[in-house]
Amino acid sequence: MSNTSSHPAAKRPSFNFGNARIAVDLPEGARFAAVPDGSARGGWAVIQKDGLIRTKLGWFTIRGTPRVTGRRVDGTGRQLRSDVGPLSYSSSGPFYPSLLYFPSFGCWRVTAAAGGAHLSAIVNVTR
Repeated sequence: MSNTSSHPAAKRPSFNFGNARIAVDLPEGARFAAVPDGSARGGWAVIQKDGLIRTKLGWFTIRGTPRVTGRRVDGTGRQLRSDVGPLSYSSSGPFYPSLLYFPSFGCWRVTAAAGGAHLSAIVNVTR
């Protein structure tokens, strides 16, 4: 399959947060429990050696690559950084893989937009 910027006939994968136009697969309770890089323990996020907290998320959109942003809601600081990859496919359907880099622990509003669709989630980044 070729990578395209839209897939209007696509069925939404079983992502647990969103709607028919845009969705994401969040961890239970929207909580990203971070572990140190190289740790034997599993977690939804990794504390990198540079201090950033990295996690991977898959996004579904009806049209276009999602633009993902984020701001801390329980304090101040730098904004979330995101790297969204090209349209990919799994057995459950099309999705856009992403890496999110949180500059600190705390409560964050993560927002995504694509093709006129918008989605916002409050997530907690913890140890």
